[in-house]
Amino acid sequence: MIFFLLDSVWAADLPDLAPVSLQVPEVLAGPPNLDVTLVWGVTNQGIGAAEGGWSDDVYLSTNAVMDEAAKYVRGWYQSGPIPAGGSFWRTNTVQLPVVASGTYYLLFQTDISNSILESDENNNVMAVPFTFNSTPPDLVPVSLRVAWVLTGPPNLEVTLVWGVTNQGIGPAVREWGWSDRVSVHQRGVGWDGEFC
Repeated sequence: MIFFLLDSVWAADLPDLAPVSLQVPEVLAGPPNLDVTLVWGVTNQGIGAAEGGWSDDVYLSTNAVMDEAAKYVRGWYQSGPIPAGGSFWRTNTVQLPVVASGTYYLLFQTDISNSILESDENNNVMAVPFTFNSTPPDLVPVSLRVAWVLTGPPNLEVTLVWGVTNQGIGPAVREWGWSDRVSVHQRGVGWDGEFC
């Protein structure tokens, strides 16, 4: 009997972390895998302080449920103490792994690994819908110039001039750029060589 009494008193002092807001534009338009700035807040609804550290994570899904379909976007380590009734806000930019236009959900979960013992572990997830309008690029070569007749020793160096245009509806954006490749074919032999 004493055990149950002590246990109930101890449980009453637990924290209860819960998201209070996840702010993302209702409509996003841009190239695939675009960057977006998120703002979120977490509060402690319990009567005990949230001590120690935990991870707050963001996922992307086509539904509002945290399940196997949710794709990990990014996580952030947080640390207490967060007193009872206290809260904190964060602003971070993430890259969303979206390619096709459609309706998606951002799922935010505080204390995703249950590192903090809470009085309620079932209120840690918030889902926010948004619409993504993809504006993909469309890179197309427009010109390739090289001398028609080359004279010289084997493996000679030549100057190539080429141009590429973007016929798509969005910019060609990639953090590390991309590669353009030129292939060389020897007529009548069936051999292909490549230069990058």
